[in-house]
Amino acid sequence: METIAADYITVSDSVVSPEAESLIRPYRRAFMQATNTPIIYNPTILQKAQPESALGNLLTDLLLQSATEQFGVVDVAMLNYGGIRAGLPADTIRTGHILEMLPFSNNLQLVVMDSALLHTFLNHWSQKGGTPMAGVRFEIDNGLAISVTVGGEPLQGGKHYRVVMPDYVANGGDGCGFLKLAMAQIPSGMVLSEVITTALKQLAQSSTALQAQTDGRIKRR
Repeated sequence: METIAADYITVSDSVVSPEAESLIRPYRRAFMQATNTPIIYNPTILQKAQPESALGNLLTDLLLQSATEQFGVVDVAMLNYGGIRAGLPADTIRTGHILEMLPFSNNLQLVVMDSALLHTFLNHWSQKGGTPMAGVRFEIDNGLAISVTVGGEPLQGGKHYRVVMPDYVANGGDGCGFLKLAMAQIPSGMVLSEVITTALKQLAQSSTALQAQTDGRIKRR
């Protein structure tokens, strides 16, 4: 019968390997630069909440602005509630905070839809309790979106609306398979976390601190 001998090997972080340290050093430096770069000061803790939150409003407002620069006319911006994995501290916001908040490599995507499909889209998120959105206002009544306005105007039958969202949602994720009925889907090639980081850096050029608040854009009746 074959005998197998075994022994314990103690691993200690006090053991120094100059060769390993030399190999790791440039990657550690690049990682620190990528995650520790200061962007802008945030005076209050921001957390996601339903049906609306200051954090969600801030993020989708930034997306709407950035998407308008990329695509031209954009009516609505949204983020799926579950895709936001952390809030922002009352502190200097750094690049690492954005990566913690939006850790997935989802891209921003433009979806063109008619008014009926947009209403279906809003109803879907109303049934889930709400999700961050910009450019649109509505009330949630028994899981339905009512009193909908887009850009300050009532939802108009037969009109086409341009909505930006994570490609995960545009491609049917989070129960949005019905978006296959959209008139067009146009990828941006831009990762959401990078879009938000760039937008915050631009904001920092004209403002010393973040200003985020709720404004009643999504309410429960």
